[in-house]
Amino acid sequence: MSQVFTAATMPVLSRIYNPLAYGVWAVFMSAALIVAAVATFRYELAVVLPEDHGDGLNLLLVGLLSTLAVSLLVLILLPFLCSVFLDRSLAAELHGWLWLLPLQVAAAGAFASLSAWLVRTQEFLCYSITQTFLPISSILAQICLGVLWTGSAIGLILGSVIGQVAALAWLSRTALKKIPFSDLQVLSWSKMAELSWKYRVYPIFMTPYTLVGALRERVVYLILGRFGSKGEAGYYSLSARLVNMPNSLLSSSLRPVFFQEASGRDYPRLEATVANVMKLMVIVVVPFWALFLFHAPSLFALFFGEPWREAGVYAAILSVPAIPSLLGNWLDRTFDVVGRQRLAFTLETIFAAVSITALLSGIWYFQSILVAVSMQSAVMTVYYLLWLAVVFKILRFRRSLSGRLLCLAVGWAAVSVLVDRILCVFLEEMYSVIAGALILFILVGSYLLKTEGGLFRFGMPGKKL
Repeated sequence: MSQVFTAATMPVLSRIYNPLAYGVWAVFMSAALIVAAVATFRYELAVVLPEDHGDGLNLLLVGLLSTLAVSLLVLILLPFLCSVFLDRSLAAELHGWLWLLPLQVAAAGAFASLSAWLVRTQEFLCYSITQTFLPISSILAQICLGVLWTGSAIGLILGSVIGQVAALAWLSRTALKKIPFSDLQVLSWSKMAELSWKYRVYPIFMTPYTLVGALRERVVYLILGRFGSKGEAGYYSLSARLVNMPNSLLSSSLRPVFFQEASGRDYPRLEATVANVMKLMVIVVVPFWALFLFHAPSLFALFFGEPWREAGVYAAILSVPAIPSLLGNWLDRTFDVVGRQRLAFTLETIFAAVSITALLSGIWYFQSILVAVSMQSAVMTVYYLLWLAVVFKILRFRRSLSGRLLCLAVGWAAVSVLVDRILCVFLEEMYSVIAGALILFILVGSYLLKTEGGLFRFGMPGKKL
């Protein structure tokens, strides 16, 4: 529901806010998300692990207190951070609104911690509702404020903060109902200190790992805001948001369930289930991705308005690494389950360094944001494929699984390209896209119905979608 609502309202937002406003908002949110990603010192990941609910509750409080401390630190250092990381024009555009940054960090960190408690108690329905409420409340606020402030970036920034705070209020009310009053009596400073030390691997290894990953994903907006035009940052922001939408949907849906199941440590038992989920992703996503790849600029101009045509070029480039990321991103808790956080940190650090270097090299040597983004996307594609191979090895999955998925993806992409090229000979571009999408929908649906008998079996007998 949240993804459908987000996709449906994106053309509305793109007509209220111009690329410049999106660029300013992207810089603000990048700074907030980088800090919020580590505000809990990743203790929310440990909430699900202890057998005793009391220990989990103490870890929850550790994460909340860590978030509060980090938010206060951001508030104190904010003037210094502005002078170091923002150029004068961007600082002027954000003047007066950067003080919302600590509030956004605090709300996002607390939201992550309380969401982990719902995962621990297996309240997946409540988890889903809260994850849905967050984007819907933010987008509604952005639309209303955009009309009030005539498309200024203030509407996007303030709308995000309002949505995050509203979602936190809803989640707090829901999560507190899931905590028996008797469990609150086990909270103590000594127990929190003991558990903080017991699960110290999370602040020591997972926090730097997450910080490096957040920098790798979000620092691009800061770089584009400083070295490129604010419009280019806006193009990148909208295209990345759209391209990552399927990834966000599947990751938020599958990650907590996989984390819970993998905690049983019977990894070979999960192979068939994981393989079938990935197979379904490839069959459903790859053909339409190949179609999108050839027509992204025209589709962006049609749905988001002519000023956003160039964003389609960015979207086509960013969609290439999005495919391997889509397949494996929801398995990232594997490193937590098997206790290989150090390996995860090493991989992420190397990748972040190479990725940011590729981006800066493209800007420095070629003086082109598009070339820089293309170089970074190439690095990202290679990394996601290698990362997936490492995860398969850790889980002791058969090596042939990667080969089968690759062949399946190449086959369906070839079918899509062939259909598109034939239709383009006889039809205008938009008509060929519509006809191609319909043909692919029929082909994919027929294949799934034929091979799965009308229901998609997920690995183990009796488990169906």
